Amino acid sequence: KDPQTGRVNSKSRSEAQTILQAEKEGLLKKAQRPDLSKGEPNLDFIVEGGYVDVKTPIRPEYRPLHLQATDIATKTKHYSSDIRVIIDMKNLSPTEKAVFTELLITKGANMNIIKFLNN
Repeated sequence: KDPQTGRVNSKSRSEAQTILQAEKEGLLKKAQRPDLSKGEPNLDFIVEGGYVDVKTPIRPEYRPLHLQATDIATKTKHYSSDIRVIIDMKNLSPTEKAVFTELLITKGANMNIIKFLNN
């Protein structure tokens, strides 16, 4: 469910699939949705040791990769050390994945908190 609306939608479903894959790959443990009514942070998941923000870049014909990378890089610069970012590259071609990763670095993303899936 989307923590903001309490309803399942395509984005919340995709985030759940990504987080389950990340758990299966050993990147994190004990993921659950935050309870915003209890003042928990408006991030995608609470996990053992902190929080996770899930990002899934879309094909560049829908939104240019440099804009997507800039958005993610900007967010990571402001995140505390207990927030991790899982980027699911499932929608990108091999070339686009390489370009996107390089753009994140160029835009100054905090690569220490980023983990990739389907890269």
